[in-house]
Amino acid sequence: METSKMSRFQKIECTLQFTVEKININKAQEGSFMIKWTRGEFQGASDPATPDEKNIVTFNASFECPVTLYQSKSDGRVKEKDLRINLYRFTDPSQLKLFGKLHCNISKAYGSAVGQDIHSDMETGHSIAPVIDMNICVFCENEENEENPADDEKYDLSSHPGVGLDDWDMTENGMSEDSDDEEMSRPRRSFPHAKVDKTPESSPQRDAAAERQLQEKLEEEKRKEIEREIEMKKKIEEEIEREKEKMREIEKQKEIEKQKEIEQERIKRENELKQKELQLKQKEEELRLKEEEHKKQIQELEKQRQIQEALEKAEEEARINQIPENNEVLIYSKPQTKDEFIELSLNGKWPETSERILLNDHPQIFFTPAVFPIACCLIESTALSLKTSESDFHHFNEKFLSLFEDSYSQYSSSEKFVTFLAVLDALNGCSNPFGLSKERIKKFFKKPIEISINKLFRKRLAKGDVLVNRFATAKFEFQQLLEDTINFINKSKESFKFTDRINNVLIDAFIERFEVKIVNKILANPKRFSFTNAMTWNTFVSAVESDAHIQLGKLRQIASALIMAPNMTKDHTLYRDICPDININVLAFILINYQTDDVITEPLNPLDFFNKIKLSALLNEAQIESDKIPSFQKIGFSNSSNWQIAVDDELLSCVPFFTKYNEK
Repeated sequence: METSKMSRFQKIECTLQFTVEKININKAQEGSFMIKWTRGEFQGASDPATPDEKNIVTFNASFECPVTLYQSKSDGRVKEKDLRINLYRFTDPSQLKLFGKLHCNISKAYGSAVGQDIHSDMETGHSIAPVIDMNICVFCENEENEENPADDEKYDLSSHPGVGLDDWDMTENGMSEDSDDEEMSRPRRSFPHAKVDKTPESSPQRDAAAERQLQEKLEEEKRKEIEREIEMKKKIEEEIEREKEKMREIEKQKEIEKQKEIEQERIKRENELKQKELQLKQKEEELRLKEEEHKKQIQELEKQRQIQEALEKAEEEARINQIPENNEVLIYSKPQTKDEFIELSLNGKWPETSERILLNDHPQIFFTPAVFPIACCLIESTALSLKTSESDFHHFNEKFLSLFEDSYSQYSSSEKFVTFLAVLDALNGCSNPFGLSKERIKKFFKKPIEISINKLFRKRLAKGDVLVNRFATAKFEFQQLLEDTINFINKSKESFKFTDRINNVLIDAFIERFEVKIVNKILANPKRFSFTNAMTWNTFVSAVESDAHIQLGKLRQIASALIMAPNMTKDHTLYRDICPDININVLAFILINYQTDDVITEPLNPLDFFNKIKLSALLNEAQIESDKIPSFQKIGFSNSSNWQIAVDDELLSCVPFFTKYNEK
């Protein structure tokens, strides 16, 4: 079955020649760079090179290897063959890091007299992709298959440079190089004819004698000719024997040299082995000394650890027994103005409770001591009261936001997020007794909650930048990037340690922000707006949705807009179905910067589209915005009634004027 399949193709033995001219790193980068390539079982590498002042690494490195191509007999199509180019950077003299990579289909260069010039982005984990310039040529001198057998007329030995007829050694063929010339230059012998009496009176006896004389001379010449041939054959055989003797002598000499090399290699290996044994003994001694030193260090560290544990234990006992340092307890005076209450809510230093109290039965969420005084300060300030004017509300809100960023730096981003989430819920719960406006509570905490969530996301999103950069090049290894992306999203989900309802909101918001970073990275480089790249991105989105059950709607619509761009320029109504959530100005930016490729070979003309949608102006650059985070006030906390929000006596001693709120 395999034989039948292969018979449909013509096998062509070729030579691949390619030159990596230069790579534009597109940014200042320290260290040297090196190219490594692989083509089937063949591989190679360039010499290291450093970028110039324009961040361009010039290699001008040429390589060559054999390659077998298969061409369809029916339509002439050549099967794809892959050439892999990897760009490495020396992060230090002994370590290489992968900087970029590119896969090329060398079959496109077959049949071209000048080869294929490549100017392309490489797949990279950096924010700016390196751009490679190279040329690929495929040379095929002979092409044979069963339908086109070799034809002698195709081969002309005289056409091979450097191989003339006079350069061939003819002595082993049983004839000297000059034998033909001797044969041609040898004077032909003339045989004297016997005189014949043509008169009628000539006798038969005289004719017979002349004939015999002629026959004898011919036989004599023939005998001498045979003797000369025998003599020549003998000389040739002697010459051949001398040549054989020379060859035997040469082989003997080669064998002697080979034995010498073997002996030298044996001695070399023995010396190397002795050297390694000596080095091993030295390393063993060094390890022994290091181990002894390490034991001493461990013993010293153990002593220090025991001392530290004793100190920590004493400090913990002092904290549990509520023994303030220097016997001082920080007690705040009651603020005199409403603005001072706002300042106290964010600048106060509240003592830790004697026991970490859980908000509920979740093992990771703790009640922070700041919740109670913040809620009380906001109630006292009347910032959220139904009776407060709109202008005063805006004033209190602006003041709160101006202090919020730098407040409670001793808390982690998770603790700060939970603190203000708890304050939000506490104020909602007591809005009626204290005459608070739930609508104002929602507006007041909208921005602080968003800031807290963004800080919660910041470090985790930064870890995904390398995935964003690789995806945007559209030159990535599909399966590897798919596994890396799904693994990144799953680990991010696991990092949220809140209640299920809170986690669901945070996970959706995190994935949406990760998706927006990818879209904006694509929009930042209009040179990548092509049908081929869009198909790659669209296939990747489908794989993520199928394997991880994660919807990437914005990215899907951007890829679909690029795929259907030629159709939308002809029917402007299509965009409502293809990309309804993409801003029309962003869509116009995509259409005006659309690039041609192997599939879409003609430039787009979007002017009619712009006229019909009444586009007022074109953007010089485009971005999309993240969705707003749903209000946690609307989501609610189904188990907030079970929160163990207790107020510690020491905390109350710091703000005695808030005792009335603890009773309620």
